Amino acid sequence: MKITLRKASALQNAINETLKGLEVITTVTVDEFQNPADVIAAARAEAGKAFVRKSALLDVLYTVRKDVAAANAGAGITDLLAEVAQLEKRIQLQGQLAGATAVLESAVLDGRLARLRESTSETRLYRSSDGVETGVFTSDEIASAKAELADLKKRKQALQDRLLELNVSTSVELSEKSVIVLQQEGLV
Repeated sequence: MKITLRKASALQNAINETLKGLEVITTVTVDEFQNPADVIAAARAEAGKAFVRKSALLDVLYTVRKDVAAANAGAGITDLLAEVAQLEKRIQLQGQLAGATAVLESAVLDGRLARLRESTSETRLYRSSDGVETGVFTSDEIASAKAELADLKKRKQALQDRLLELNVSTSVELSEKSVIVLQQEGLV
């Protein structure tokens, strides 16, 4: 049975949810009115069934994971994911520059510094700082960073669109044994 990578991802999530719900109970309580051998045997049988189910589902899960990993590498998805991650980090970095405050014009900066120098110690008591805060990048540099940020976001969206296409068009083959286990669990 062939399934797309997108369906394989959903299948892996479903298998994990099923595994969370399966408990292998290894203890039992016997009261004074029960036959201990019968209670223990019944509990042992149930634990054995649960263990076999869990084991079979784990085998299928990791077989699917290996197949998906191989398909991802073969289709170039692994490389695209790395490019998307790199673009996300560059977007964060470029966003810092794009959101920066521009450097004050030299006349404004000089005027504020002169006023600060001329102020008396009494007026300085009411100020929150002893300096003039200014950005370090020019308005043109910030505008350029904003344009670069927009370009990076477009490139990231294009890569994500390509990833979606590949996830829908690339498929993996489930083994007959895997299909049987998944059918027994109601997952396919």
